[in-house]
Amino acid sequence: MTKQRSLVMLTDPPLHDEPCAGLASLTRGPHFVALAASIGALTILTGYGADEIHCLLPYSLADLLRQYYFRQAWQEATRWAKAGNNSPWRTLITFGISPIFSLWAAGSSWGNLITRKEEADWSVPAWIRPDFARRHALQSRARENAQQIYRQCQQTSLSVTLSGIKGNAGDILSWSVAAPFGIAHAHPFRDPRLLTFGLGMQSRITPEPGKTKPVLAEAMRGILPDKIRTRQRKQGFGEVYYLGLARNRGSLEAMIRLAPIEDMIDKEQLIQSLREGCLAGVPPRGLQHLSHMLALLKWLSMREEWQEVREKVSSSFCIEF
Repeated sequence: MTKQRSLVMLTDPPLHDEPCAGLASLTRGPHFVALAASIGALTILTGYGADEIHCLLPYSLADLLRQYYFRQAWQEATRWAKAGNNSPWRTLITFGISPIFSLWAAGSSWGNLITRKEEADWSVPAWIRPDFARRHALQSRARENAQQIYRQCQQTSLSVTLSGIKGNAGDILSWSVAAPFGIAHAHPFRDPRLLTFGLGMQSRITPEPGKTKPVLAEAMRGILPDKIRTRQRKQGFGEVYYLGLARNRGSLEAMIRLAPIEDMIDKEQLIQSLREGCLAGVPPRGLQHLSHMLALLKWLSMREEWQEVREKVSSSFCIEF
């Protein structure tokens, strides 16, 4: 059913009062809520927040490079690459070079060219018109974003964690999907006490290859099967996303063409990026800007409907004095 309704949150989302960058990834949410309602459940507990806090990745490579410990950084990258069956160079670039490179290349044409196939958080999409980018200082904003991701504090991994926590603010599923059923949609891993513990934990524990979530895995010993508890990675939903883009391409292209933002984007280039995404030629990570833009366009297309609903709700609560 998930594959059949992939990207339903882009084609038929609930009304939301501000853009939701993760709109496309919320496809599975309504299915869980509907299932919970059918069995009379009152609360849904999710695992949101576990990755940000408990997933320990080798961002220490960036810290080693900043201190000019090149040999040690290469040895560490080799260890992680061997454990994950990856290339040492790819590991070093992802967790070592990119966090450093982004601080001065963010938003530049050269930086965008290098990251075109796997667009980073700090690049400016190619379909953004140059005059719009200059008028709104997108290059400096991209650098600020890179600074927030990688250099909020001295330890790179802790900075990435803080950025991930801030990026998860808001919860469209709770108030727009679960609440109408009378269901509480809660995230235990985002409890302030657990967040505080996790942040302190990251400054004390050295990540080890092959142990993605060591503390959580140890806490679940004897509770979860070892096959799940000690797994090194999770399978993504790339196939579902590609199928969703392909199946809904016509309606998504129509939405792009009708969007009243000609001064912001080159629509033909954005449509071309959409078509490339439908062919599964770009990794899901490289399509994140496309997902964000489609979510923004969907929100813009629903503004008038949202405004009408908001006015009706406001008038119904109006009290005359």
